[in-house]
Amino acid sequence: MKLQSLIEFLTLNNNLHICIHDISGILLQPDLKIDTQFTFHSKPFCTYIKNCQKGKDLCYECKARSVHRAIKDKTPFTGRCYFGIKEIIHPVIINGDVMAIIYLSNMTDDPAKLSLIIDRMANKLSYPVSIASEYSSSFCIVDDFEPYKKMAALICDIIFVLYNKNFKFGGNMHWAVETLKNYVSLQYNNHGISLHNLSKLYYFNEDYIGRLFKKQTGQRFIEYLNNTRMAKAIELLNNTNYNVLEIASMTGFNNVSYFNRTFR
Repeated sequence: MKLQSLIEFLTLNNNLHICIHDISGILLQPDLKIDTQFTFHSKPFCTYIKNCQKGKDLCYECKARSVHRAIKDKTPFTGRCYFGIKEIIHPVIINGDVMAIIYLSNMTDDPAKLSLIIDRMANKLSYPVSIASEYSSSFCIVDDFEPYKKMAALICDIIFVLYNKNFKFGGNMHWAVETLKNYVSLQYNNHGISLHNLSKLYYFNEDYIGRLFKKQTGQRFIEYLNNTRMAKAIELLNNTNYNVLEIASMTGFNNVSYFNRTFR
């Protein structure tokens, strides 16, 4: 059995979302590798919310807080994001350390209340008020959370078994550097990316991971981030009709002046 196959089976023909937040490199092992869509909240509503920088910032803050609690308490818990969506958070603990965090998300036990919360947040953040009704059918409606808590525990047990079956951290690049590179490739358009924020999200020591990133890639993190953004910007300039202002925003630059300075 592979972790990917298990997650695909558990989410088949339903609106449940399962994602695994890796904070140790455990998902680099062959039987534990999963598609990118299962490493962050990628359901339609979450994806839409993160199209706005304010929405991204709220999602990041919520995720960072849940990671901190999971690592601190080392026990499963149920939470709710700023938009009212409920999720089960289950830390994967091996040899006393939290290696990853399992999220069962995109759930609600009260669709009417969820719609009210979404409408309130949509108004606060200037989203179209219609998003609550537009995405109402995209959530997993739950009457009883207990079976889902058991599901999270099952996934945790499977991860433990697969980990012990073939324990190996291969490759020359540190897992944390790989994690940062992968995050940048997916989220380069997020204006709020910084080594400081990612250090909190993945529980790194900021100074240590900064030095390690430079040693293994030959670039400081901010240089790597800007080079990735510029490569995407050049691609858009060559292949689309977007203007410079639009491309600067689409590739994560806060303003055209900074974009132009970086481009030079």
